[in-house]
Amino acid sequence: MTNGHESESDGSKAMIDTIRILIADDNAELLTKCLSSLLKEEGNLQVDSASTPKLCLAKVMTGIYDVVVLDISFTSGGLEGLDLITDVRSLSPETDIIMMSSIDNSSIILKAMERGANNYVVKGLTQDIGEIVLGIKSALAQKRFKKRAAAEGQLLAASIGAVFGSSKMRHAFSLASTARRATNQNVLITGPTGVGKDVIATAVSRQLDGIPFVVVNCGAIAPSLIESELFGHAKGAFTGAQRDKAGLFEEANGGDIFLDEVAALPVKAQVALLRVVQSGEFNRIGCTNTQKTRVRIISATNEDLDQAVAEGKFREDLLARLKGISIVIPPLCDRREDIKPIIEQTIKKSDKPHLKLTPDCFAFLEAYSWPQNVRQLKAVVSSMLAFASSDLLSIGDIPKEILAGLNSSGVQIQKKKKTAGEATFHIPRDLSFDNAVQLFQTKFIDLKLEELRGRKNISALAELLNIPRQTLTRKLQGLGISIENNLN
Repeated sequence: MTNGHESESDGSKAMIDTIRILIADDNAELLTKCLSSLLKEEGNLQVDSASTPKLCLAKVMTGIYDVVVLDISFTSGGLEGLDLITDVRSLSPETDIIMMSSIDNSSIILKAMERGANNYVVKGLTQDIGEIVLGIKSALAQKRFKKRAAAEGQLLAASIGAVFGSSKMRHAFSLASTARRATNQNVLITGPTGVGKDVIATAVSRQLDGIPFVVVNCGAIAPSLIESELFGHAKGAFTGAQRDKAGLFEEANGGDIFLDEVAALPVKAQVALLRVVQSGEFNRIGCTNTQKTRVRIISATNEDLDQAVAEGKFREDLLARLKGISIVIPPLCDRREDIKPIIEQTIKKSDKPHLKLTPDCFAFLEAYSWPQNVRQLKAVVSSMLAFASSDLLSIGDIPKEILAGLNSSGVQIQKKKKTAGEATFHIPRDLSFDNAVQLFQTKFIDLKLEELRGRKNISALAELLNIPRQTLTRKLQGLGISIENNLN
């Protein structure tokens, strides 16, 4: 008998292992052979079929498939499958596409790959499906691996308190989960300042399992001292070395060392680091005895290391060894789905966890470019919380420099109405800060008045906006909105 925990785990595993396949081909006999061959060995599959291009697209639009197998020609002499690759890829970007055809033509194969196919298999003249089945099995193996890594990445993020809502960060944590297991592979994390490279490094590390995790900010240590910090020194090795000192690589032995801002390492230190990466050996400064260490190196930088190599600032052979697994963290402006969960977590962890943001306040924060990324967003929200005078954070609580940044670029805010459609209002570039705020608030209140229809009174509007009635009255007067003409 299994206990509840084991049953839940088994159910979760079954969900991860289930793969959905769509086979699009006009040959019913081939379809039957493919289905029977797959179902015998692969287990948890949901296999669907489509005999026309139109039916194929309809099914992709209504369901998420892990793998789509496309026949390149649904009709004699046609190449409809090439166009279908583009359509399927746009409808379902994460779906693996296998192109199958009786045409063994390198030009067509290249076109299929350029349009987004993941694989291309050739059907034999006798309709031998061996190659097709092998191609599908390869895709299935990759999909199952990705699904497990994605599920593990979600759990890993939760274990360290990381929050996100974007597919880009799901992918980053999926890679972090894979890297965490690959302890023989060094990891290089790249991305702009403030995106959370240290969070990914923590996820990759094994400190939750009690394995050593040593953090080094290479940019914060004087170049003349960096080798001593990393590798240690012997007593008397230089002025001020009054005793033997173990380095951070010794401290990290058997675990991970995180070299943040690795691009800041001077060339001499890069040579010593390369030796450690290649052989696990180093010498304390001023000591002839060779030390041994077994350490996995996790590096991070906001600089383009390939450009640094081209300029002679970073060793090419060292870079090649540091980026065993590469994880790229995009700027926050490229993953705006992460803004809301980050704001909510920042509020939850504050001393005012009950505070809320008004819709217009959130819309402005979501529209801002956040040049310093997550670090800046958290700092701004924390500042807003510190000066909050009510239970609601509104546009007036946003620092003026942030709103001025919005004004300088011209911002379009979209708000969904409870009725039909979307409303878009534009804040012109040349509008002053105060006038931009007034324009937004006036337009927003107009939208809410439309939603109220027959219930146009101050109490109903205050309830809809989730602000006190007295505050709303003062706001309407300040904006010059006539209560008598607009509200009953």
